[in-house]
Amino acid sequence: MNWFGDFAQPLLQTLRIIGGLGVFLYGMQTMSEGIRRRAGNQLQRRVETLTSRPLLGILIGIGVTALVQSSSATTVILVSMVNAGLVSLRQSIAVIMGANIGTTFTAWIVSLFGFNFNIATFALPAIALSLPLHFSKRERQNDFSMILLGFGLLFLGIEQMKIGVSIVEANTDVLTVLQAVAGLGILGHLLFVLIGAALTFAVQSSSVAMTVTLTLVYNGWIPFPLAASLVLGENIGTTITAYLASIEMSTQAKRAARAHMIFNLFGVCWMLILLNPMLRVVDLLIPGSPSTSLGITFHLSGFHTFFNLTNTLLMAWFIPQIERVVTRLVPESAPETRSSGIPWIRGNVPESTEANLINAQGAVRNLSAQVRSMADHVMNSLDPIEIDEEEMATMIRSEEETVDLMEEQILAHLSECALQVLNEEQAQWVGAQLRIIGEFERIADGLLKIHGLGVKSRKKKTNLHRDAMEEMLEISYLVRDFLQYVGTLLEQPVDERDLAIARSMEEEINTFRNNLYKTSRKSIKSGGNLKGELLFMEIVRCFENVGDSCIAIAEELSRIHPE
Repeated sequence: MNWFGDFAQPLLQTLRIIGGLGVFLYGMQTMSEGIRRRAGNQLQRRVETLTSRPLLGILIGIGVTALVQSSSATTVILVSMVNAGLVSLRQSIAVIMGANIGTTFTAWIVSLFGFNFNIATFALPAIALSLPLHFSKRERQNDFSMILLGFGLLFLGIEQMKIGVSIVEANTDVLTVLQAVAGLGILGHLLFVLIGAALTFAVQSSSVAMTVTLTLVYNGWIPFPLAASLVLGENIGTTITAYLASIEMSTQAKRAARAHMIFNLFGVCWMLILLNPMLRVVDLLIPGSPSTSLGITFHLSGFHTFFNLTNTLLMAWFIPQIERVVTRLVPESAPETRSSGIPWIRGNVPESTEANLINAQGAVRNLSAQVRSMADHVMNSLDPIEIDEEEMATMIRSEEETVDLMEEQILAHLSECALQVLNEEQAQWVGAQLRIIGEFERIADGLLKIHGLGVKSRKKKTNLHRDAMEEMLEISYLVRDFLQYVGTLLEQPVDERDLAIARSMEEEINTFRNNLYKTSRKSIKSGGNLKGELLFMEIVRCFENVGDSCIAIAEELSRIHPE
């Protein structure tokens, strides 16, 4: 039965390695999710404070990525923000550079705590502490439970990978193959770059791939130079996540994803050319010897940081040039219209909850702009002296259909978001947006009705009281200003002062409506055209309903607490 033992032992060790990797991956995702839930929407808010200064963008990228422990999360959300029009392409490039530096913190954490001592001593108590918090009804304690549980599982996974990989030290066949690859020179390095990229793409996390690499070098599987090539490949692989996320997004989002890929590819190319002297620089900067198990993990983490830091310092001066390159690489294939709806994030993209909410935010803003455009055309149609009525009618109907289409798409998207794991703030935001898009759809229906009543009034040549047209235009201007103001509220946190302004605008519309009703009633009593005046009051009532929807939107926005 020796043959069975010879077969079973390697199989069990392989399964142990894979199982350890799975536990680590789940732990990383759980801890990152807990951190993101606890941090709320800090990523989006910090990035939205960007200025044109690249240094600030780089620092924000470093800080946010170090916080959420995932450059993939940062880049995917950033690409989504570009797609939603919340961040410019040039700003996103600076943040992407910072994200590459921020992701190196994971390697240092693993090197410091994962191999220095028996981390399982602390991992198991962390899991134990997470259990009572998990059953708490308070969201804050549930988030801390996820962080503790993820921390424990993460390092338990590392421990299992260390134990499983150690058996290969006795496998001379594997070591012979690795030595042969090491003797291939530049071809061997290129092969490991490709392996690193494939590994990162497979696990959808450069942090996980980096931890696997650290485990391999700690157990003596691969030498330091080949491990460095593996790290370079992982920096390429991490760009694929954002690339996939951008496929169904806008042109600007595609450009941001390509900028990430170009930045990392360029860095890998020049680092491969100068790899040997750069490794010697790392040896001088990092204390200890790379020939020891612990020393090589610190040197590899140092190389990871050194590569991303120097590449960022080098490329930060060429952000405008990178912007021009990706603009040429990804031209405008077709005009991007609001009727195209919202872009979707593929379901297999990690950390997609925040990205999907950001896309929804941009779509709601587009819906608002579409409704405002329709309102302008409807108001122009009220005084059709210099317009083609048939052409205007076709345009207004088309815009109303576009609003309906966008409302349906955003509704479907937000419904999918509601099925995901949301924190209290995110759930509140989704509920508010569902009600807001309903109000915008009602505004579009009201505007279409106003246009139809105006056409009906002209075709029947109904006589109205003197100054009726000027009064109708005046209330339309009040409503248009209210719609414009609501559009600005979608782009900022709404406080009591903003809500007070909205309420005063609604009150002005209501007061003007009452005055117009009085004027029409006086006209009817003095022998004016009954049908014409009733039609006039109906148009005024429709405008007032638009104002009601505007204040409803403002009130919904005020209920979403920004902090």
